[in-house]
Amino acid sequence: MLSDSSARYSYLLWFLVVLIVLVFTILHWSGLRGGFIGGFWSKWSLRRRTWRKKHAEAAKKKGQAHRQPPSLPSNAQLLCLTALFITAVTLAVAGPDYITPGVKVWQFYGQTPTGGSTSTSYGPPQYTIWKAWWTAGGRFGQIAFALLPLCVLFVLKAPPFAIFAIPFLVQMHSDKLAYLHQWSGRLIWLFSAFHVILWVIQLVTDRRDATGRMALVYAWQEPKFIWGWIVSSDVLIFSLYHPDLPISPLLL
Repeated sequence: MLSDSSARYSYLLWFLVVLIVLVFTILHWSGLRGGFIGGFWSKWSLRRRTWRKKHAEAAKKKGQAHRQPPSLPSNAQLLCLTALFITAVTLAVAGPDYITPGVKVWQFYGQTPTGGSTSTSYGPPQYTIWKAWWTAGGRFGQIAFALLPLCVLFVLKAPPFAIFAIPFLVQMHSDKLAYLHQWSGRLIWLFSAFHVILWVIQLVTDRRDATGRMALVYAWQEPKFIWGWIVSSDVLIFSLYHPDLPISPLLL
């Protein structure tokens, strides 16, 4: 398992979410969301572009059969989704995965293994591990859990539980956040899939010296791994039969 110090990547995600909410709140209180800049932003953010619009218009002029070009989400939705994806991926891969237990909050490195060796022990490692299959898998799972409350907040409709819809905050209701709810659920599924894949690689690579059998065989004797396999199978089957629905309620 990752150390408690490694959970700071999840905290960073929520620090950024709170910071963005505070910025929009200050803009709302100060009246800066109005005026020329606010009007320009509103016009740009609400604009919805179409896919292959020029191709459809050219086909129409030539008298060829054409379909109505599908409309993309608004610029604001695409911008928020891109920012969320880049932030989540960065927090999942940048820096060391396993941070030395007990280090200071803003100390990201901690102690490295002496002599470059990582001796086997039955306790948690007391040094920083930059990258390994299991640490990378654990970190992807950690960020997936950190995204889960945000995915739920996107779909809540009534204040005070719908934080984004509170009048003196950002004033974003569920109808505007439904798109982010769906795609944040898909992002959670993607990170959970990486979590499972990376852990499977680690368990296949590791082997018990006494028997020579891979660790994946013995993982089925651990309750946590069994629960993980069941959840992963359920989510995979649900996503295959219902690709148009968000999977966050199933994860809950």
